[in-house]
Amino acid sequence: GYATVDYMTWNGTGLTSATCNSATEVTGSETNTAITWGQAGQDTWYVVNSNVTIGKTDSDDTFVCITVKGDVHLILADGCSLTIKGNIQVMKDAGTLTIYGQSAGTGELNVENSSSSSSSSYYDAAIGGQRLEKSMSEAGSITIHGGTINATSNGYGAAIGASGRKNSGEYGTATVTINGGTVTATANSCSAAI
Repeated sequence: GYATVDYMTWNGTGLTSATCNSATEVTGSETNTAITWGQAGQDTWYVVNSNVTIGKTDSDDTFVCITVKGDVHLILADGCSLTIKGNIQVMKDAGTLTIYGQSAGTGELNVENSSSSSSSSYYDAAIGGQRLEKSMSEAGSITIHGGTINATSNGYGAAIGASGRKNSGEYGTATVTINGGTVTATANSCSAAI
């Protein structure tokens, strides 16, 4: 774990300060292209406490996929950034993702699903649902309480939210709640930004 980390959360009427007593620092040391955050049935806390990039940039098809299991909480520390070349998959009945900023709200999360049209992840959301071949995909809950979030989809999935279904023109569903922060969502193909 990591030392105690302050963050801003939603109390029903506004943002208020809270403290996490133990969080795992996101370091970017992972070399695998398939990463799991969290464990089924558990709350797991992560903190971005430096400038971190996960995923390769030399080819569209060497992106990273982070799969959320259980209830995952991500704190973006002020002045720090996490850049993911790939996507964060949050699937219903598998996990939820909650993102927090700190008091200044300058912590950044940058996610770009830049996979090519020949890649299966072309139909995934940058943050949210995963493309399925034969049935619609239902994303898990995504909640943003703060920080600066930049999400980009270059394919059929949303930047934040639902995935598309390959060769069908159909889209899945997602639950996205934004209580605070600065969110920029960009869709460059056929999907909604959020």
